[in-house]
Amino acid sequence: MKKQHQLVYGSMLLVAVVYLALFCDFKTFQIYPIDDITKYDIGTYREEMDSGWSVASYAFDESKIVFSYELSSKRHDPFAAVSFRDKCADSNLLNLEGFNSFSIYLDAEYAQKIPISLRFRNDSIVKLSKVYPELPLLKVIDYTSEGVYEVELKEFEIATWWLRHHGIEKEKINVKEFTELKYVTIGSCKALEPGSKDTIVIGDVIFFNDHTTIYGVVFSAFFLVYFFFYFLNKRKSLKRTVVVERIDVVAKSDNMRKKVVLIMNYIGKNFSDPKLTMNDVQKELKITSSIGRKVFKEGFKDSFKGYLMMVRMVEVKRLLLIDSDLTISEIAYKCGFNDVPNFNRQFKKETGFSPKNFRTQNLK
Repeated sequence: MKKQHQLVYGSMLLVAVVYLALFCDFKTFQIYPIDDITKYDIGTYREEMDSGWSVASYAFDESKIVFSYELSSKRHDPFAAVSFRDKCADSNLLNLEGFNSFSIYLDAEYAQKIPISLRFRNDSIVKLSKVYPELPLLKVIDYTSEGVYEVELKEFEIATWWLRHHGIEKEKINVKEFTELKYVTIGSCKALEPGSKDTIVIGDVIFFNDHTTIYGVVFSAFFLVYFFFYFLNKRKSLKRTVVVERIDVVAKSDNMRKKVVLIMNYIGKNFSDPKLTMNDVQKELKITSSIGRKVFKEGFKDSFKGYLMMVRMVEVKRLLLIDSDLTISEIAYKCGFNDVPNFNRQFKKETGFSPKNFRTQNLK
């Protein structure tokens, strides 16, 4: 059975490689992080004021930039920003010809709308004054939670302040002519009130091209339909025994039952996080520590750690028994165990077998 799976997966991989070679034009360029950070001139800037201006700073935390700021309370539209460009002022970061998308990792405390500005060299395309000659294209990210945000480059628009400053109509500028990128700038949240403070953590900043030809789209559809029906038939023809332990939950009231269900759902979605704690559950579900302990004691008849371990073990056994190609270490990490030796001890304590023997005995 395993050899059959390997043959199928190998065929899928070969088809995917041919597809990528024939129909796709993937290209990426990582602006940040890079091995040699001294290549960049990184700095902050803010509005031009005689006093009481916004304050901004940045620091490095592993492969991320931590951008902190406090907006001025003396202006109705204060702003601060962090930017990076090539160390050599006359050089460009990147020629964007051939790229069509942009992605950035963001993690903010209070921000809701984070402006990203791309500034392009403008030596001779449009004759302007020497003040602010570079063309800024702006996109405001609707920030909701920590993660990677992807934007098509065509969504970036000329900043209105720049048009006003130079007295130029938007329609008179062809943004496609601008390809020499000089700056990438991440600004303060446009929705925060004057005097507000915030911190924005910036991770991977990448430009890429995810262009796929029409032939690729048709081929993709065929590929997906074919393998959908293939695996549907395989699932019907294979009989697998998956161990699922019965979970008995007791609750005396509707309110208690609701809390039990909420906690079960939350742990069921997050048990793979090795750092998951009772405090995370309480914070997410907005319950006090005393209520949390009461729910586990009366509703689950178990402690948080005991219930979490049981949920993890249920998933471990399931993965061990479906004849997957995952190694035991991979299964351990996938189920929230970041210490494999400790996982092996816990599993043997639970089942009387090592994970390897458990898999071998049950797959005969």
